[in-house]
Amino acid sequence: MRCENLHFLSAPAFYPERHEIGSTADSFSREAIGTFVKMLAERFEYVIFDLPARPDNLYRNLALYADTAFVVSLHTAASIRAAEKTAIALNELTGYGKDNLTSGGLDIKLIVNGFRPRDVKNKDNVGLYDIISKTHLQLGGVIPFDSAMSRAQERGLLSGEVKTGKK
Repeated sequence: MRCENLHFLSAPAFYPERHEIGSTADSFSREAIGTFVKMLAERFEYVIFDLPARPDNLYRNLALYADTAFVVSLHTAASIRAAEKTAIALNELTGYGKDNLTSGGLDIKLIVNGFRPRDVKNKDNVGLYDIISKTHLQLGGVIPFDSAMSRAQERGLLSGEVKTGKK
C-alpha cells in the first residue's frame, strides 16, 4: 500500500560510537533533538516517533518537544499497569508530575492494542471502561486483535502483505 503524503525515516543501523564519529549522548542532546524536531516540524504537519518506554537521552529529550504522546498497550493487566507507569514517567519528564495525567501538560492518550472483546465477556480480562478508570488516561484508540495479522507477523510479513500472503 502506498500513501503519497506519508514519509518514513528509519532509525540508523548504527550508533555513532561504533564508527568513532562522536557519542550517542551528543547525538541525542537536548539541543540536537530540538534542532531535529524543529526541522521536521517545518516540513511536516505531524511527526510521530516510535520509541520504547525506556528513559534514555533520546526518550527524555523527545518528550520535552512533544505535544501529544500515545502510550500503546496490549490488552493485558501487566501491560496496562506498564502503560500507566509510562504516562506518569512522561508527565514527570515534562515537568507536570504524576498527578496531572489528564489536565495540563503533555496530552497523553492510551491506545489499546490487541483488544479481545471475547476476553472481556469471559471475564479473562478487563473492559475498556475499567482500563480507562485504572489508568486515568484518555482513550485514544482501540486496535482489535486480528489472528490473521498475528500469524502473518510470525511469518515476517508486513501489514500490507497480510491479504495477499506475498512477501
